[in-house]
Amino acid sequence: MFKPTAKYLALVGVCTLANALLYLNNQWVFYKEGEEFYYLGLIILGLVLVALPAGLLWGIGVLRREPVHTLHSRNRRLITLLACSALALQASQAVMDNVYLDRYGLSETTLWSSGSENFNLISMRGKALCTISTKTGVHFEDVNGDGFVDMFLERSPPMHYLPERDTFDNCPSLGG
Repeated sequence: MFKPTAKYLALVGVCTLANALLYLNNQWVFYKEGEEFYYLGLIILGLVLVALPAGLLWGIGVLRREPVHTLHSRNRRLITLLACSALALQASQAVMDNVYLDRYGLSETTLWSSGSENFNLISMRGKALCTISTKTGVHFEDVNGDGFVDMFLERSPPMHYLPERDTFDNCPSLGG
């Protein structure tokens, strides 16, 4: 009884952790200061709440010499289908963000400073476009309903895409 429980716990825990990591990845398009600590915290939480108990249950099952049970095929298919559907749903936003990055030719370079704030240099097709603080989260959203996806910054006005000039307006820059 311990080995099947360990399998279910590991399956559900790994899928939940993957969903949480994808959700965190979808929050910001470009690097945001401190986000590595969120990832680290989720991984540690996953190890403590999933891997450790699952390993402990599996070890108890081995010590009790339980036979290895395979998950019932119907339950296994259902759980796998639900897990894959949830992961695909969460991953769709990350895929779309990468599509927009590629469509507009956007790239990011982190400018480290010795001060209290670092910046991301956003380039569009190899040309410097703007600098954004690493404390500002950025995501894509069509905020003005023109059919073109704009960059939406936390605590700042949106950067609308201007198709006639092939650029974004309201781009903040250092010193300006």
